[in-house]
Amino acid sequence: MAQRTAVIVGQCASPHSSIAQRLARWGVQCLFAKSYTEARSLLQQRACDLILSDLQLADGSARRLAALLEGSPVSLFCSYPIEDSCLWIPVVARGRDCWGAAPLRPREFGVLLRRAFAERRPAGAS
Repeated sequence: MAQRTAVIVGQCASPHSSIAQRLARWGVQCLFAKSYTEARSLLQQRACDLILSDLQLADGSARRLAALLEGSPVSLFCSYPIEDSCLWIPVVARGRDCWGAAPLRPREFGVLLRRAFAERRPAGAS
């Protein structure tokens, strides 16, 4: 099975973030970009399965990434901060625009990620 890849975009895009560490435990390679421009450049060079982004980036809305993903097998979720947490907004689901779908709370989003990645990890991965 080919290694799954996620791109994490935004101010907190770091291998030390909790979401990057969780994905890494599931055998997902994480790549990082601080801006829409960096993410677009990265996506032109590398295939990925998932993009996680801040909704508002320093150089514009992450919603602009959706146009790059049309017809691809990639999904895009954007985080939107609320109080001391965030909501995860589905923007693209496997290449299809899903803007307007119900946002997910962190726990719901964690379940979705676990189903997508942890339950399909390669043999021998922890």
